[in-house]
Amino acid sequence: HFFGYFYGHYTKQCCPRYLKEEHFAGLKANVNRIRVEYGTLKEAALRYEDGHFNRMVLLDHMDWMPNSMILDEWDVFMR
Repeated sequence: HFFGYFYGHYTKQCCPRYLKEEHFAGLKANVNRIRVEYGTLKEAALRYEDGHFNRMVLLDHMDWMPNSMILDEWDVFMR
């Protein structure tokens, strides 16, 4: 999945699942259920009643975090 970062674009054979043609109809049918969150995973999880969500797109969001924040993020992953 790093192809897009290295070459500045994706191909049909090498792209994230949500960009694959076979998933377009499902994504389009459920677009009203997509919720964009900003902040850390911990902050986002706190905004959900049960503290869980089922999909996330993470780029390099932990690259510049101190270890304490990274551990907080991993607590969310491990739920």
